[in-house]
Amino acid sequence: TRGRPQGGNLLLHAHSDDGKVRHGSGLSVGLNRTVKLENWREPVEDGYFSRLTVNNSGRAWGTRQDNTLMKDFRRNDFGLEFIDITDMEIWRSRLLDAIHQGFMVNREGERVPLRDDVTTGKRGIDILGDSFEADAELSTNYLFYGDLHNIGHVILAFAHDPDFSHKEEMGVMGDSALMMRDPAFYRWHRFIDDIFQEYKLTMPPYTLDQLNLPNIVVERAGVVRGNEPNQLQTGWGVREFEASRGIDFGSMTPVMLRLRHLTTSPSTIISW
Repeated sequence: TRGRPQGGNLLLHAHSDDGKVRHGSGLSVGLNRTVKLENWREPVEDGYFSRLTVNNSGRAWGTRQDNTLMKDFRRNDFGLEFIDITDMEIWRSRLLDAIHQGFMVNREGERVPLRDDVTTGKRGIDILGDSFEADAELSTNYLFYGDLHNIGHVILAFAHDPDFSHKEEMGVMGDSALMMRDPAFYRWHRFIDDIFQEYKLTMPPYTLDQLNLPNIVVERAGVVRGNEPNQLQTGWGVREFEASRGIDFGSMTPVMLRLRHLTTSPSTIISW
């Protein structure tokens, strides 16, 4: 989302949607709602063992035992600076202060208002997003507000070996292609989503003009499958996929998996 128009808004909805999917699927099988990961001095209850290898090279992704503590980052094998949990707590405090004061402070010490009802320049939520999922160039004040979202991923990804004393690999929380496998991903993003909701609560309600689409009226809406209106056909389907890159051992031949899953026949949503 960094560098895009409405980057903060996209970041908000991405984290919110991730949480909704996790809540919905979890509640449907009797699991509790996700508890946000906001106390970084307490053990992370849920461990994670991916049983995946890195690039099929035989090197295993790092694992996290149940009740692992988040610790200060002290590794030099990934080109990252050392990070303290205290730094993250300071960044969180400064971001919350900015939200409730209604402004951030830029590198020159000037106030940058956080408001969404602007006609020019960035909206407040985008300014906040650029400082939350931070980029040194896009952030309002990178040295002051830090990089809370991304550093949280780093701390969780290396919680099992934060000082490289055991020569362990990074955990999946440090890789965007795999991080959603880890239950800690949803707890961390629940925390991120709540920070954004804190900001949204400081904004006035949307006006009718902001929500309205002038001269557009939807009179009817429906689903069409072939020539049949409003008929959906749901059943079981079978899909095969190659999975050799996701197993714990090297293979000279393809590994094919067959998955039985729910599916629906192709249809089109229309409105007029």
